[in-house]
Amino acid sequence: MPNHLIELIRDVKYLFCKRRCQLGTSRCPKRRQKTSHACRYCGNRSANTWSGSELGLAHANPLASLKIRKEKAPKKPEITDAEIVEIREALRDEPEWKQVPFEIGLNTGCRLRETRIPLSRIDFAENKITFRSPKGGEERAFSILMPTAFKDLLRRLASQRRKHTLEFPFQLSRRWQQFFIKIN
Repeated sequence: MPNHLIELIRDVKYLFCKRRCQLGTSRCPKRRQKTSHACRYCGNRSANTWSGSELGLAHANPLASLKIRKEKAPKKPEITDAEIVEIREALRDEPEWKQVPFEIGLNTGCRLRETRIPLSRIDFAENKITFRSPKGGEERAFSILMPTAFKDLLRRLASQRRKHTLEFPFQLSRRWQQFFIKIN
């Protein structure tokens, strides 16, 4: 896209954002709080969908015809079987709070924080695990069949009369990052 068009888009976004902030009709799109000044974040992509007609600045959105689209995120690489074996070898010398979430995440596809499952949400009779508050909130709750690969692990944890599958240490993500740096 030519530079003069990019500058024009930025100017229009800035004017829409400035006017909207002056009127107090919306919140700053990045900071999520009311602003009384021109928003310094008006370069974000959501600005091209703002309607100038509601602000009295334009009859139509001048950016709609440019068809600016959100760029797709790069595809995440898959872990190979050899890498899984290598990670499991390295985890043998690590504490249980690293071993358990790896096995749960590998077999269920959970995020790291979701691997701390309340054992009351695990139904051994029906072989299912219920996730009541995933990242998307309670309205996105779901249940999955319990993978046989770690059923024994979950039974062992339940027999220890725990409330959750594990307790996370301080700065969990940083410790995992250090672990993967170490095994590379």
